[in-house]
Order: sequence, then C-alpha cells, then structure tokens
Amino acid sequence: DRMSYKLGLHQPGKLNPESGTEILMSLCRELSISDPDLLVPTVQKMAWIILAMPRLEKFVKEIAGFVAINGDSDAHSDKTDSINSVLPQLKRWCIDAEAGRHLKKFKYGLISTLG
Repeated sequence: DRMSYKLGLHQPGKLNPESGTEILMSLCRELSISDPDLLVPTVQKMAWIILAMPRLEKFVKEIAGFVAINGDSDAHSDKTDSINSVLPQLKRWCIDAEAGRHLKKFKYGLISTLG
C-alpha cells in the first residue's frame, strides 16, 4: 500500500523473516498482547491517544489555571500542587452549589409559608 511504499517497506530484504518473528514477539511482550493479530488495532489506538494528548494537556492546563485563579486563596503556586488541588476545589464548589440550592429551596418555602 501507499504507506508501506512511502516508508520503503516494499524493498526486498527490508523485512527479513527471522527478525520479523522476533520483532512481533517483542512487541507482543511489550504491549502485553497474547495474540499478534491484536497488534495493529492496539497500535492504532495508541496512535489515536498520542494524537489526542496535546488537546488533553491543553484542557488540563486550562482547568487547572481556572481553578487556581478562581479557587480558594490558599492555592499553591507549584504546578504539581495546583494540579493536585483541582479536584478538591471542584468538590468544594459542588458542595457550595448544593448548599446554595438547599438555601434557595428553604427561602422559597419560607416565603410561601409566610406569604
């Protein structure tokens, strides 16, 4: 196919059978795959994940930055600490939001009772 030609894999002697078997076995061991037929789909998934990593990294940095700016004032400036503090801060925000909903419900109930 085109990719094989582009990579020069069509040339005789480029892939020799003895080393091919060893390469397949090494890849299976490295990827913890017992069936060599699963190598191609596994590598395709890995390639997709690798391509998605920059977007994921950008997303994580944006979320961590947002939380650092808008979170509690005791947030740490160290990058590792700020990433580790994201989830606890988000949990605190969820608890606060839930408390706000309960307070609003109480307010409307009180107005209804007094009104």
